[in-house]
Amino acid sequence: TIRMGFGHHRIAYAACSWAKSDPEVGETYFHDFLHVDSKEADLIKSTDALYSKMSRITSNLGGIFEKFWGKAMLQGDSDALRATGLMAVWLRPLLKGLPLETPIIATHSLVALTAVACGFTNVLNLVIDNH
Repeated sequence: TIRMGFGHHRIAYAACSWAKSDPEVGETYFHDFLHVDSKEADLIKSTDALYSKMSRITSNLGGIFEKFWGKAMLQGDSDALRATGLMAVWLRPLLKGLPLETPIIATHSLVALTAVACGFTNVLNLVIDNH
């Protein structure tokens, strides 16, 4: 997961808790990209800070600015997916060390795309609200 707002984090925690409660499930890891001390985590933090700043500015301006920002954040197209996929390539070091056969249950599209960029083949993205 990426601890950006509480929604993604709560869903990841619930999925991890569920997996840990099942005796048939093997080892379960709760891996928050922002918990890693790295330049990749810093990239996510700075991107999130810019997003938060723009959200506050447009909210304070209100009117057409807030409407435009809100609409832009609710839409995604192939260019948005491509940009997220390219960012995911930069984040690959955040998953190094995990065996590629490890199932990845992501609660953020960036985590899922990072796993795919690393070569994981069993990836499920639980949260589809991010384009």
